[in-house]
Amino acid sequence: MTKFLSLTAVAVLLTGGMGTLSGEQNEPSAAQKTRDNLKLLDKTEVNDQLNVVLGRGIRTLALIDDVTTWFTVNPENPQATSQSEKLRAFYRSYLEDMRLFMTMIRPFAEDEEAFRIAVKAQHPTALQISEAMDRSKTIRNRMQQLQAMGFDLAGANPGNEHYVLALTLAGAGKPLEAQTEMEKAVEVEPASACKYYFNLGAVDAGAHQDDAVTVAFQKAIAADPKCAEAYFQLGNSLMMKATFTSDGTVTPPPGTVEAFRKYLQVAPNGPNAEGARAMVQALSHR
Repeated sequence: MTKFLSLTAVAVLLTGGMGTLSGEQNEPSAAQKTRDNLKLLDKTEVNDQLNVVLGRGIRTLALIDDVTTWFTVNPENPQATSQSEKLRAFYRSYLEDMRLFMTMIRPFAEDEEAFRIAVKAQHPTALQISEAMDRSKTIRNRMQQLQAMGFDLAGANPGNEHYVLALTLAGAGKPLEAQTEMEKAVEVEPASACKYYFNLGAVDAGAHQDDAVTVAFQKAIAADPKCAEAYFQLGNSLMMKATFTSDGTVTPPPGTVEAFRKYLQVAPNGPNAEGARAMVQALSHR
């Protein structure tokens, strides 16, 4: 399972700070994992992001209603054009906010027992999460209906429709279809390749599409060799495919160390420079 985060903790493990990986005795029980996942519901940052998602979702639906009404009567209506631009902006922001939120609560959302316990106990955050998920499905369905009527999701940004669709497909666990759409987006807007492929990699990670994550970051780098953070996350994605033996020996896939080194060349003072240096040092002395 791919983890889209800094590998400082892995670096500690590689340098012996956590011992070997052979024993099962240190693995938390299913019950303990469920308890830990339930604690996510009480985190301030989770509830803050949930409020953002709920609020933006309500506003997005209201704009969909407005545009649908105006578009049905007269798609050339200037007011409809103005509202359409607002809808495009809100929808893009909503998708990004929702992606971030689902990444934050992923352990809880994937734990059926934790979800069952929280809903049964009428935990307010769990109930709001269910509401947010239902609203997300409604918004996606309504946007598809609006597009079927002829609504142009791209607007003044010609590659945006492919970009949004690519992220939607990736989040739905369809990496090949997502990659095809993202390639179309990049073809229209090559200057956005770094951002587009990087965000695709992030969404693929959230959907546990390990191979697709690696491909997305490789494509970001191929399109823009100065896409610094893509090198770091490429190293992360490759490191998650490393093999570990009972004596602590680690064998990373080819290109792992090179990715971290390249990150340091492109962004020696970048936000992940410390983590990259730790990984290079750990992997170079294995």
